[in-house]
Amino acid sequence: MAGPVGGSASSGMLVPAKVGTSTLALREEERGESPEKKILDEETYIENLQKIIQRDFFPDMEKLRAQKEYLEAEESGDLEKMRQIAIKFGSSLGKSARDTPVPCKDWKGRKLE
Repeated sequence: MAGPVGGSASSGMLVPAKVGTSTLALREEERGESPEKKILDEETYIENLQKIIQRDFFPDMEKLRAQKEYLEAEESGDLEKMRQIAIKFGSSLGKSARDTPVPCKDWKGRKLE
């Protein structure tokens, strides 16, 4: 049996990668492709990064902002803005924590007074 250096990649043996290159770079070299790199200015990079963070970690942020705008429009009596937000995000925006039903029993199943 050959050591980790011997053999070929097609035989299923491990072959050490070139020093200083990533697996992705090796795969692209094997396919003959070169990655297209786009250099972004700092402002565009930060905006895109913020969008990714919001999408991955705070997926409800857009809906919460719309709900806040809806409630502010409701307080000020701006029916047109309320209508536009409701059309865009649906009727669930008008519901708030005060509309949430209160449980009738505690966590042990006893009736609350």
